[in-house]
Amino acid sequence: MASRQRTLLGQGGSGSEPSSQPDSQHKAQVNPFEMEYPWTLGKKIEVVFGFVLLMPLRIVSSFIVLTVGLILTYSTQGKKDKDNHLIEPISGWRRKLYNFMCPFFCRFWLYSLGFFHIPFKGRMASHKEASVYVLAPHSSYIDGLVPMIFPQPFCAVTRYENGQVPLLGVLMELVSPIYIKRASTDSRRMAMDEIQKRSEDQSWPCPFIYVEGTCTNRRALLPFKHGAFTPGLPVQPIILRYDGSPFLIWTLTHPLLLILVTFCTFINHASVEFMEPVVPTEEEKQDPALFAENVRKLMARQLNIPLTSYSHRDFVQMQKEASKEASTPSK
Repeated sequence: MASRQRTLLGQGGSGSEPSSQPDSQHKAQVNPFEMEYPWTLGKKIEVVFGFVLLMPLRIVSSFIVLTVGLILTYSTQGKKDKDNHLIEPISGWRRKLYNFMCPFFCRFWLYSLGFFHIPFKGRMASHKEASVYVLAPHSSYIDGLVPMIFPQPFCAVTRYENGQVPLLGVLMELVSPIYIKRASTDSRRMAMDEIQKRSEDQSWPCPFIYVEGTCTNRRALLPFKHGAFTPGLPVQPIILRYDGSPFLIWTLTHPLLLILVTFCTFINHASVEFMEPVVPTEEEKQDPALFAENVRKLMARQLNIPLTSYSHRDFVQMQKEASKEASTPSK
């Protein structure tokens, strides 16, 4: 299965001519964090009308879904230890309630936000077929909502700060999260141990990771974090697209502005592609960096975008240097 997937992608897709993009020797140096939004006259008119006609309805629908989400969270919480960490997955009637209610109300919310049709291409693998779901590109605040309608349950791997956000932190409990404090070596090690445990134990939902680690403008794929590949088990690459909806892409723009535009847009677009699970070779099992890079190449070819050696850390450093230069008085 995996070898066939790699062969097809190496040929540029299903029967197409070989693609010149991308290769590890060709890493595009486009800035993956810059985003120019098409503020056309038509878009401005749409936002004005949407603010009057759509905004009230979408606020009400969001309130309904968030209320149900809070009730569902407190109704389906699994057993935790004294540090508030899950020690066993939800099961029994709680799992059945979650499997029915969560996708239903999230689909209702997406529909109310103008995502009238979200096509799925391919099939989402079960835990027996893939032990970790790896998603890219990570480019939108909607990335946290679309997966809630996936046919298989999952547990999200996310940064610790997300769990501290009011309301969001409570709702995160729906996806049995694994939190990571990026600045803490101990936290990263504990998260890696938890990913290993849940990827091997099929009583848990599969870990679910945005492997770039930060949002980009979708013009190139950042180097993947290695956590999803360290267990040396099969992974399923999943691609989210927002073709025709550039205002869903979040890089440096304040998210409240983009959320406002989303609420005022009549039709929003999203699609999901489930690629074939990738089974690591013996060499890749011993080298997570190699495994991550090979999967990144597969996803980049499917997206028809280049690779980039930029990382979020590089960009933050460049921003600091630019700010420092701007604040230095010229002689």
